[in-house]
Amino acid sequence: MKKVKPLPFLMTIVSGLYFIYVVSNGSSKMIGDEVGGDPGGMLLPLILSIFMFLGFLYITIKEKPNGDEVSDPVTRKLFIITLVTAILYVFLQSMLGFVITSLLLLYILTCTYLSVNEEKAGWKASVLGGVATLVGSILIYSVFRYVTRMLLRLGRAGAIPAILGNSNMTAFISCLIVTAFLLLFVFAVYKKISNPKIKRIAASGIISYAVVMYLYIVFKQFFMVTLAPGLINW
Repeated sequence: MKKVKPLPFLMTIVSGLYFIYVVSNGSSKMIGDEVGGDPGGMLLPLILSIFMFLGFLYITIKEKPNGDEVSDPVTRKLFIITLVTAILYVFLQSMLGFVITSLLLLYILTCTYLSVNEEKAGWKASVLGGVATLVGSILIYSVFRYVTRMLLRLGRAGAIPAILGNSNMTAFISCLIVTAFLLLFVFAVYKKISNPKIKRIAASGIISYAVVMYLYIVFKQFFMVTLAPGLINW
C-alpha cells in the first residue's frame, strides 16, 4: 500500500461522512416560496461536501509524504486542529447556525495557519480576537438584515420605488454595507496595528468576517438557499 499524507486522507473520509450526513438530513424550503426560487437547504452543504471530498481526494492521490513530515510536531498540531474544527463544524452547524459556526471555523483555522513558525500571540489575545470577530460580525449581520427586511417591506407596501424593494437590490445593498465595514476595519484598525502578533489576529478576524458575510449574502439573498439560522434567527 502506498503511503499517503494523513491529513488529506482523513479529511477525505470526513468529507464523505459529511456528504452522507447532509443527504440523510434531507432538504427544506421556505414556506413563503411561491415561485420555486428556493433550491432547498441541502444545496449549499451538498456542494461544499462534494467540493471538499474531490479536493482532498486529489491531494491524497497526488501528494506523498516524506519521512520527516509525519513526525513533524507542527504538522501534527495542524492536523489535529483542522480535524477537530471540521468535525465540530459539521455537528454544530444545525444548532449554532451557518454564520456562527463558519465564523468560528475560519477564525480558528486562519489564526492557526497564520501563526505557523511565528511568535504566538497567546490564547487570551486569540480568544478576545475571536469574541470581537463574532460580536462585530453578528452586529453587522443584524444591520444589513434589518435594512433588507425594511426595504422589502416598504417595497411591497409601495412606499418606495419597486426597484429598491427588489430582492436582488437588497442583496446588493447588503454587499455595500459589508464592504463599507470591511474597508473601515482594514484602514481604521488593521493598518494602525504595529504589533505583528495582534496584526495576525486582526487579519484572521477580518478574513473570517469578509468570507462568511459575502458567502451568506450570495447564497441566502441572491440564490435564496436555506442556511441554518441557529442562534441568530433574524
